[in-house]
Amino acid sequence: MPQQRQSLEAQLAASAAALNALKSKGQHLEMDRKTLELDAGTRRESINRLKTQQYETRKNDELPSNRRLSPFSREMFLRTTIMRYSCRQALGR
Repeated sequence: MPQQRQSLEAQLAASAAALNALKSKGQHLEMDRKTLELDAGTRRESINRLKTQQYETRKNDELPSNRRLSPFSREMFLRTTIMRYSCRQALGR
């Protein structure tokens, strides 16, 4: 009986140690996941910022000479360009 008790206590101690090791590993994995999510979010923000800059540059390149367009034509050109950009964004292109 005492040997059986010692054996069970040893199994309990081993199980408790294994549980603590798994908890520790889980915490490290959670920290790594949060770090990766933060990094991914930062990269998404950078990509969106660069897309906006690219759009602004493209918009300026597409704009015909301001001297040739009336204010109304210039406004219509800008609106259609913005609409095209919005449609591309909605479609994920």
